[in-house]
Amino acid sequence: MTNAESLYLDLMKKTLTYSMWAEPGRPVTYYAYRLHPVFRHPFLGVIKGLRWLNLDVVARRDYEDGERVEGRLWPGRAWNPF
Repeated sequence: MTNAESLYLDLMKKTLTYSMWAEPGRPVTYYAYRLHPVFRHPFLGVIKGLRWLNLDVVARRDYEDGERVEGRLWPGRAWNPF
């Protein structure tokens, strides 16, 4: 295998597993179901108001590259988890 082929395959692996980029944040509305309904509706109202201002609130996922390699972290945007 030539160096160009090796580089291309490495690029494809990193692209399909989304390991070239940092893991994006997940919208906090994803976690809204965990809140008690008394708190959920005001929370979602604030989020709706922020969206009206073109703002999004996200929860960052902190991880180490080793977690992804060992399979403890499932990539959120990857085409392939392997």
